[in-house]
Amino acid sequence: DQEYTQRAIEACTRLIEFFPRSELGSEARLMIVEARQKLAAKQARVATWYYELKLYESSIIYFESLVQEFPETAIIPNVLFLLHDSYSKVGFRAEANAVRDQLLARFPDSPEARTIANEPTDASGE
Repeated sequence: DQEYTQRAIEACTRLIEFFPRSELGSEARLMIVEARQKLAAKQARVATWYYELKLYESSIIYFESLVQEFPETAIIPNVLFLLHDSYSKVGFRAEANAVRDQLLARFPDSPEARTIANEPTDASGE
């Protein structure tokens, strides 16, 4: 349960809103970033668990949610990579190609992008 992490984010957000020029503002911003990374990591563990169990449809739901809710977190290149693979495993080539393109556009220098850069993108996957 990440209730306390969520509460910390809310408290830091309020501090920034009420005291925008406070010296504590930059510390609160850093705490928010760290807390969001923690929330994203927990959700990524669930998504990866489904992925490892080959329950790709379930992993897709969690990976998509991660991309939407935590686009700024450091784990997104890996999330996109696994989302691409999950879509490929269930035969959703158009979705897999769209995620591949997103990974290559947003994180072209990531190891994940380099791994899939030469994969085929046609409808048959060949």
